[in-house]
Amino acid sequence: MKLFLERKSRSRTSSAKTSWEKGRNIVLLTLLFTIMFLTVVASGLTFAQSQVDSNLSPQLLKGKIFRQMLAAAPEARAQQYLEIHQAWMNVLKKRLQQEQLVQQLKQKIRCNSEVARITESIKALKASGKSIEAIQEYLQTSLKKSNFQNGSLIQGTVISEEDFVPISLALVVAFDMADTSIAGLGISMFGNYMISGLPAGEYVFYADADIFLDLSSDSSTELSPQPYIGEFYENSPTPDGATKVTVAENDTISEINFTLAEGATISGTILGPGGVPLDSVIVLAFKEGFLEFDPFLTNLRFGFAISDQDGNYSIPGLPTGNYKLRTVTIIKHTGTVLDEWYENIYPLFNFAEATPVAVTVPEVKTGINFQLEAPAVITGRVTKSDGVTPIDSVDIVILAIDAETNMPALAFGQPDESGDYMLAPLYSGDFKLLALVDPESPYLSEFYDGVHNPDDANIVSVVAPDTKSGIDFSLDAGSIIQGHISGAPPELTDFPVVAYDATSGEVRGAVLVNSSGAYSITRLLPGAYKVCALPVVSPFAATYYGGGATFDDVNSTVINLPYESTFDADITLGQAWGSITGMIYDEANDPLDTVMVWAYDQTGHIVSAGLSGVDLANESPLESGFYQVGGLHSGNYYVRTFSLYATIAGF
Repeated sequence: MKLFLERKSRSRTSSAKTSWEKGRNIVLLTLLFTIMFLTVVASGLTFAQSQVDSNLSPQLLKGKIFRQMLAAAPEARAQQYLEIHQAWMNVLKKRLQQEQLVQQLKQKIRCNSEVARITESIKALKASGKSIEAIQEYLQTSLKKSNFQNGSLIQGTVISEEDFVPISLALVVAFDMADTSIAGLGISMFGNYMISGLPAGEYVFYADADIFLDLSSDSSTELSPQPYIGEFYENSPTPDGATKVTVAENDTISEINFTLAEGATISGTILGPGGVPLDSVIVLAFKEGFLEFDPFLTNLRFGFAISDQDGNYSIPGLPTGNYKLRTVTIIKHTGTVLDEWYENIYPLFNFAEATPVAVTVPEVKTGINFQLEAPAVITGRVTKSDGVTPIDSVDIVILAIDAETNMPALAFGQPDESGDYMLAPLYSGDFKLLALVDPESPYLSEFYDGVHNPDDANIVSVVAPDTKSGIDFSLDAGSIIQGHISGAPPELTDFPVVAYDATSGEVRGAVLVNSSGAYSITRLLPGAYKVCALPVVSPFAATYYGGGATFDDVNSTVINLPYESTFDADITLGQAWGSITGMIYDEANDPLDTVMVWAYDQTGHIVSAGLSGVDLANESPLESGFYQVGGLHSGNYYVRTFSLYATIAGF
């Protein structure tokens, strides 16, 4: 890649406005994201730490690597930045893999939502006194109407293997073998289903029955789990053995039938404190590996049951495998007992530590019992900084972060009108308590006791079933740096203004300039700041409040911000005509477009950016693979590429 610094005159031509706006938006959005995210990666924050709202984020972004870089020799910084960006790319790669799982979960939710919709219709009809015959006629008519779409029609039956009884509310899924996506859904009513609107192609079909509603009784509206396990057409438990069905355009294919066998069963008893049977407790059974990506959804198989008045539960319809069981007390007993993974594993995120229960179809596994214990409780009060005035309860939630794992416990507290809160249910252990404030509130989130950095948070230890009181929070309102950006044409908006810690150089806040040129960085902690406007588009250069061009420029004025204060910091953009240009190629040595290129000053702060294939200054396309980073003063810069957008469809 060729890099050189040159002087050039500014020329503006009118063309390809759309390309320019698209490219500029990519740069600006990514630039803002980068500024806020860079030190998260450098500091290796966990899920719990990174969930704090934006005003607290600067305190979380204690990037040890970044601080080391500021103290390092200039020649060492480039390598350190490479290491940071490599870590970032690894995180992004993992995130993209997680997106596959998220999409898989969305597909499962979509399937279950269709079942739930039909189920609620049936319950409403039964509650209104409709006969079984009338319900059947209504549902068959509704299904035909909802499935009447252009394309091919698939229809068939779903029955039980044992006695050939028609199964209602079975979900039938059509997977497009071109990309394993869900192409169509059908729901069986009295054993019959149909899927319409399929384009020509090759498909695999899967039927599963999670929910049972007794249609033989006019009065019953209770849901229960089905005893059946899913199968692929025809008669295969896995997609590898499925029969592929070729569908022609506007075709009708019948007799895609399913015969579902009964699965294994896990049963037991749920007792509460003192050995009292607990009714209305949900028990979920997750098959091991359910978080592994599987486009055919078979890994997402889970069973459920609800305990009866004697505390007994039974989870039917489980395929052969190992299962992790978890209690959920959302119907009854909420907050009065500790939910757990079998056996005696309380933290929700400690799934791996749960004892697996192995079953083989058609086994009935008994004696998987739960003894739910009384929880620990924390109480306290939340007020403004005066220690007296309560804060509106809708703005705040109190969370408990496990000090050992840095993961949140499944316990929440919310202050009442007097500011009093109760946090439960908690298992015995050490916690960091966080008062998490709504982003629209002027108040700052904080850890107990008056701490904004999770590393420095005070530990609150609890032992179940005791109550610990007096854990109070006094929240400060954040300070504000605001101002107006001048010196640029009116159309130059939506670029970042960043507040840095004046000592460490760490990001403390960032916003985009609005259409009138104004900005406001809110909810800042007291401290010393430097504020920089990053217009990206040449000849306008990165400009600090006070007129400095770089972080260490003597003209980059330090803003000393006390608690609950507002500081006006207007910035007039400077101009610079230097640029860095070059070519970007892929592994095959072909030019690569829509790749970000960032330029950093010698203190490690971003000063400008460009995008290969797009001239942000002249609002026009560039030669494929060619980039230019403009608005640079004379000096030495570090340059770094970021190619995420080149791998995402639509960019």
